[in-house]
Amino acid sequence: MKAPLLSCARARGLTLIELLVALTILSALALFSWRGLDGMSRTESHTRTHTQGWLQWQTALAQWSTDLNHLHESTVVPALSFDGQLLRLVRTDPHASPGQEPGLVVVAWALIPASAEAPAHWSRWVSPPVTQQPDLLRAWQAAQLWQRAPNAELQQQALALLPLRSWQVLFNQGGQWQPAPAQTAPTDPPAAARAPDGVRLLLTPQEGQAVPGGPITHDWVHPRVGGGKSG
Repeated sequence: MKAPLLSCARARGLTLIELLVALTILSALALFSWRGLDGMSRTESHTRTHTQGWLQWQTALAQWSTDLNHLHESTVVPALSFDGQLLRLVRTDPHASPGQEPGLVVVAWALIPASAEAPAHWSRWVSPPVTQQPDLLRAWQAAQLWQRAPNAELQQQALALLPLRSWQVLFNQGGQWQPAPAQTAPTDPPAAARAPDGVRLLLTPQEGQAVPGGPITHDWVHPRVGGGKSG
C-alpha cells in the first residue's frame, strides 16, 4: 500500500519556488522582447522622419532649380533679383495650355519670420500668368508686397516649404561668386536684366531638422554657361 503513495507524491508537479522561478524567467523574456520591439519601432520612426525630411528638402531645391532653368530675360524687369531678403525672378508659365504661347509668371522666394503659429520658414510665391508688360510690372511689385506686407489674397498665392534659420544668395559673374547687385528700381537698364551665370544658395536649417548640421549649399549654373545643363 505504501508504494503507490510514493508514486503519487512524486507526480504532484512544480513546487511553489519552481513556479516563481519560471514566472520570473518568462517576465524577463517578455521585458527584453518588449524593449527590442520598442527599439525597432523607434529606429523605424527615426528613419521614416529622416527620409521624409530629406524628400522635403530635395523637392524644394528641385523647384528652385526648375524656376531658374526657365528664367525669362526682358527689358521690363530684371530676370533675377535678390535684395538680401527677397528673391524675385521671371519665368515662363509652367501651366500654359498646349498650343498656346506661354505667358510669364513672377516667382518670389523669401524667408518668412517666425510667428506665434509657426517658426521661420522658406516660402515660394507665384503670380498669376501675364502676357502684357504693364501686368508683368505689377506682378513684380506684388511679389515685393507679399514679402513686406501681404494681404490675404497674396498669402494664398504662397506655399511654405522649409523651416529655415537663415539663407543667403550669391551670383556668379565672370567666374566669381559675389553678393547680388542692388536693384534700385524694377525698370533698370536692359543690361541689368541679364541673368547671372550661376546662383549659389546657402541655407541654414532650423535646429532639429533631419539634415546635417551647418549650411546647405546648392549651386545652379545657367544653361548658356553649362552647355545646356544646370545643377
